[in-house]
Parts: sequence; structure tokens; C-alpha cells
Amino acid sequence: MARETSNPAFKDAVISQVINADGSTVGRDGVMTMNGTIAKTTFLTTLLILSTAFFWIAIRSGSFPVETVMPIAIGAMIVQVVMSILIIRKPHLSARLSIIYAVVEGVVLGFISALFEMRYPGIVLQASLGTVGVLMGMLFLYRTKLIVVTENFRLIVASATMGIAFMYLISMVMNMFGSSGIRMIHEGSTMGMVFSVFVISLAAMNLALDFDFIEKSVEARAPKYMEWYGAFGLMITLIWIYIEILRMLGKGRSRD
Repeated sequence: MARETSNPAFKDAVISQVINADGSTVGRDGVMTMNGTIAKTTFLTTLLILSTAFFWIAIRSGSFPVETVMPIAIGAMIVQVVMSILIIRKPHLSARLSIIYAVVEGVVLGFISALFEMRYPGIVLQASLGTVGVLMGMLFLYRTKLIVVTENFRLIVASATMGIAFMYLISMVMNMFGSSGIRMIHEGSTMGMVFSVFVISLAAMNLALDFDFIEKSVEARAPKYMEWYGAFGLMITLIWIYIEILRMLGKGRSRD
């Protein structure tokens, strides 16, 4: 019933853990609903924003000494990765773990946002509005069937996403050995801006895959706790979009 996507949280192997061979759901707390998933997504996103704002304000106000900010952010990144792995491997724990994930991810985003805002004042608000715009736009296109998630669509988006992830990995390894990495990923050149637009568009296409996965899971009457899992997966894509928009705007500002 579920479809393969490029979001690691929305894999067929995951949904198969919570659906019995006869199609019945695992669990006794009810079944997954669209309204329930929307409510959980709203809650987790609000928690993420509050955590981000708190850490960002703490950095800007000087409450956190500069020498302690980086270790805190690195520690939050490690916890974030651990929480992601646990949620994907143990979906029934997603209700509790996704809340922890939202809080620690807020610390990471607060750190990243503060760095960009200090260099480019006003950029965080622009990136936030851009992320909301992309979400609303893709939701409209999906609900009106202007974008139809077919098998070919999934394959193209998933393959392109894996390709981009591989490029980022190569660039990261190059940076570790003293190279400047793949220049168009970081620079505000014409090619760099085109690359950013492509990545943001690709991330937006992943939203369509996420919507499709959630819709199919609801139709299959997945367990109630999968509302939290669906919200967690959707939040991953929204965070990716926000960071990519932030990076693109930063590139544009650097050209001025």
C-alpha cells in the first residue's frame, strides 16, 4: 500500500512493520487519520519553531558564551541522528521520540539560523516565509491533482535526491582534505544559484511523495501512532527545504 520515497522515514520497509499480512493494523489505540496527522505535524512544527527561536535568541543575546555554542550544537546533531534512527527503526516509539527530535533539531536550526542572521540580517524571516510558501504551494498542487505521484515520478525524484545527497557527501569529504569542495554547492555564481533552485525544487517534489505516503497509510488504516511518524517524516522534508532556501538566499546576498 505504501509507496517508496526518497525520505528515509517513508520507506515500504517501515510501513510493513506496522501492517499485518492480512491487512489489519498492529496496535489497539485506533487507526491513523489525516486530521490526526495534521494535528501532530502542527504540534511538532510549533515545538521545533519554539526551540529554534529560544536557542537563536540565547545566542544573539549572549546568554550562551561563544565557546559553548559549537559543542552544544554538535551534541544536538548527534542526538538528532540517534533519534532519527530510532524513530525509523521503531515507529511505535515515534510519539515520544519525535518530540525529543523536534526539540534538539530546534537547537541545530537555531545555531544555523543565528549564523546566517548575523551575517545577513532579515534572512531567517525570508527563508521561513519561503518554506511556508513552498509547503502551501505543493499542498495545493497535490490536492488539485496538478501533480500526480506516479511510479515514474517517485523513481525520478528518489534517484535525483540520492544524487544530490551523494554530491553533498563528496563535497564534504573534499572539504575534510583541504579542498573547497564542489564550488557550485557553496558559491553565489550563476551555476550556484541554479543549483540551489534545482535542489529546492527537488525538495518540494519530495513533499508530494510525503503527502502520498501519508494518504496511502491513512487509507490502509495504519496504527494511530503512525500519525506521529508521518508528522516526523514530513518535518524532515520541511527542515531540508528551509535550510536550502536559507543557503540560496545567503548565496544571493553574497553577490551584492
